Amino acid sequence: MDGKIAKYAIDLSSFGKEHAGGKDEVAFNLIRGLCENGHAEEIICLCRPELNGTIRAIYKEICIINTDNALFYIRDIKNIIRENNIKVILFTNKSTPWTRLPVPTAVIPHDIQPFLSGTVKGIHYRFFGIRSKVKILLDFCLRDRIVAISDYDLETMMRFLPCFKKKYTRIYDPVKFTDIDKEAGSYITALNIQWRHKNVETLIEAFARVCDDIPYDLLLIGKKPDNYDHLIRIAEEAGIKERVRFTGFITEKELKGFVSKTAIYVNPSCFEGFGMTAVEMMGNRIPTVISDATAGPEVTMGLCRYYGPPDDPAGLARQLLEEYRSPASEERLESIANEVKERYSYIKISELYWDLFKSMAAK
Repeated sequence: MDGKIAKYAIDLSSFGKEHAGGKDEVAFNLIRGLCENGHAEEIICLCRPELNGTIRAIYKEICIINTDNALFYIRDIKNIIRENNIKVILFTNKSTPWTRLPVPTAVIPHDIQPFLSGTVKGIHYRFFGIRSKVKILLDFCLRDRIVAISDYDLETMMRFLPCFKKKYTRIYDPVKFTDIDKEAGSYITALNIQWRHKNVETLIEAFARVCDDIPYDLLLIGKKPDNYDHLIRIAEEAGIKERVRFTGFITEKELKGFVSKTAIYVNPSCFEGFGMTAVEMMGNRIPTVISDATAGPEVTMGLCRYYGPPDDPAGLARQLLEEYRSPASEERLESIANEVKERYSYIKISELYWDLFKSMAAK
């Protein structure tokens, strides 16, 4: 590189081949938008070698510098910055290098769950331990800007970590909507089920209440959660095991096939900093039911069905039955799709990040 063109680095070093629950999609969509907006020559991607193919598929000519996980290339990053004329670095996930850097840096923490507690099916818990809190505190101390992905996320940061308020900025997640050819509905579907706060138990219990009245099966997509055996027992005890399907990890092609046959999408999560899957489904004209907790109602703009509290299977069952009996019209679903596509366009939102980079570099 000749060093004449100022570069803006997008760090993806915390991601591997395994899907990171939407956080990696945010990074990929951001890179895609920046390249399509004409900024490819000024972008450098810092990532593990296993992601090279994924990033090259987004934009073939983009500059890639391979790294290990962020914590392992601290000793090299200053050389990377100097040799490539990097003016700003955006870290697209938590756990950034534990050092100040010679250029302005920003981080998308996605949420600060470690500072929250909650209840799922009567079990009180904390999302993570003290180690996770320390990592976030270090990120917030060492980085110059912190991106909140929703107003709820911003309010949570202000509540628990107000001392960093001058660093905060809110930018919604960029979403790339993939057009799906809808087929006859076969499933009530949920995605990204692997964590306890995704609240799959409530969904299975709600489905058991309505399965005699709704002809669809329950499809649970994603890495099987730690309490998988417990969830299977719930389905068995309710006599619905044959109508509840756990897919485990699936390919993008398989996912599109399942989404095309989704009659109702459900996200019963107890916590979302953004909740991309609901937005994606709405963008595909799929009726969507979510819990009214945290960022869900804000991000979905009041345009889908809601129930609450998240661990109320009766409330969720009512919304599923109402959607089946009185479904939204195709015209209404098309209108909703247009609204979410307009608001969360990766093209538009990536330009907000570009403005952020420029403002940081100018200081």
